[in-house]
Amino acid sequence: MSFINSGIVSFVKFLPKSIVHIFAKKYIAGETLNDAMNVVRDLNSKGILATVDVLGEAIKTKEEAISEKEECLRVLEAIEENNLDANLSLKPTSLGLSIDKEFYYNQLKEVVEKAKQFNNFVRIDMEDSPYTSSTIEIFKRIQA
Repeated sequence: MSFINSGIVSFVKFLPKSIVHIFAKKYIAGETLNDAMNVVRDLNSKGILATVDVLGEAIKTKEEAISEKEECLRVLEAIEENNLDANLSLKPTSLGLSIDKEFYYNQLKEVVEKAKQFNNFVRIDMEDSPYTSSTIEIFKRIQA
């Protein structure tokens, strides 16, 4: 993540949620998993497939990455339980790629296995250039 992007992410954390909401409401399904499932349900009723993205940039510890993985698993379970036409999108750094490549691989593998169990799939977002090669390498490893 570039210096400017890191600065913006850090700055936004200090803004009141009401201010952030004004700019983000168009792009964010809600603050809770239930909010997101309601938006997906509405989209599905209009014939639109949805992708649910668990936002998690700027992860700095394995504990945070594990928490993000658990949230991804909850999203997949909620999609299945609600019989929704949706999938999960995640950022590799949210599961720990910037911390440890093998740790990230194991985290991603767990999420992908859960998706497979539900006959669903995971979209892996491409992030900043320092992570491009590792993202592709681990994607190929998971795919195999």
